[in-house]
Amino acid sequence: MKIVLAAIHPYPSPQALPLANAFLKAYMITNADPAEKATVELCDFFVGQSVEESLSAILAERPDAVGISIYLWNREMARELADALRRAKPHLVLFTGGPEPTADPEGLLHDSVFDFLILGEGELPFAEAMTALSSGNEVAGINGIASVQSGKVAGSRRGPVESLDHIPSPYLSGIIDPEAYGGVLWQISRGCDFGCDYCFDSLGMRGVRRFSIERVRAELDYFVKKRVAQVFVIDSTFNQDMKRAKEILRLIARVAPNIHFHFEVRSEFIDAEMARLFARISCSLQIGLQSMHSQVHKMVSRVFNPDQFSRKIRLLNESGAIFGFDLIY
Repeated sequence: MKIVLAAIHPYPSPQALPLANAFLKAYMITNADPAEKATVELCDFFVGQSVEESLSAILAERPDAVGISIYLWNREMARELADALRRAKPHLVLFTGGPEPTADPEGLLHDSVFDFLILGEGELPFAEAMTALSSGNEVAGINGIASVQSGKVAGSRRGPVESLDHIPSPYLSGIIDPEAYGGVLWQISRGCDFGCDYCFDSLGMRGVRRFSIERVRAELDYFVKKRVAQVFVIDSTFNQDMKRAKEILRLIARVAPNIHFHFEVRSEFIDAEMARLFARISCSLQIGLQSMHSQVHKMVSRVFNPDQFSRKIRLLNESGAIFGFDLIY
C-alpha cells in the first residue's frame, strides 16, 4: 500500500517543513502493523501553486491513499486538490487532518470527496486507519476517525499519546533532513495550560505534555551536526516550566551557540536569570501582548497586569535580549 501525505504551506520559508506529516510517518513505520507492506511519501506544495502541478506530483507516486493536512490558509486549495484527485482516480482513498478538520468536521466532510478525517492528534488514529485499509477493512469506528455514517458525521477525538517520547523523532529517524530546508521546526511540547478564546492549542484537551530532556538533547546535537542555521521552537509557552526552560537555554548556550532560535514566551514567567539566559544565546522572543487593555484580555479569557508586564519587559531590555510583541487588532 502506498500512502502520500501532502502538506500545503503558505509560502516558501524555513518554516515550510512538513513536521506534522513526518510525525505521522515516523510513528506508523515504527509502531504499526503495515510497516512491512505500506510506504509513506511526503509531498510539499504551496498556496498559489497550480492544482494541476500538485495533482501530477501526487499521481506520479502512484498512491493508494492520499492525506492532506488542512489549515485555515490552505482549506480552499486542499479541497480543490482533493476534487481533482477524485476525478483523476475515483477509487483513491482520500482523507484529511489538522486544525480545520478537527474544529469543523461537518464542514470538511459536507459535500466533499474525503472518505474520512482524523480528529486531533493524529499518530494513533492514522496508524490504525492505515492498518485497517491495508488489511481490506473499514476505518469507521476507529477512535479518532470521523466519517459520514447514515448521512451524519460520526466520530470523536481520542486521547493523546501518553508519553511523547513514544513518537519517534522525524529528525533522528532520518525522515526529515534539515539540510533540505533553511531551518527546522522543533517541537518540544504539545498542548497548552491556558484557554485563550481565540487560540486552538488547548481546544478539546487542556494541559501540556513535554518531550524528555534526553530527547531534546539528542535532537539538539543532531541540529548542530547538520549545521542548522535557525530553529523555530514549537512550544506554546516555552518558559512556563521555568526550571526546564532554563535547563534548555543553558544546554543551547553550551552546545549550539551558532544556531538562532525563535521562542514563544509569556511575560509572567520571565525573571532576571531567564532574561540573562535568553540574552546569552542567539534568539528572538515572541511575546503575546495581544492588547494593552485589561478588559479586552478578560473578554478573551486572559489575565493581564500592565504593571507586571512592564516590569518583566524591563528585565529583557536590561539584559539585551531581542523580543517582539504579538498584537490582535
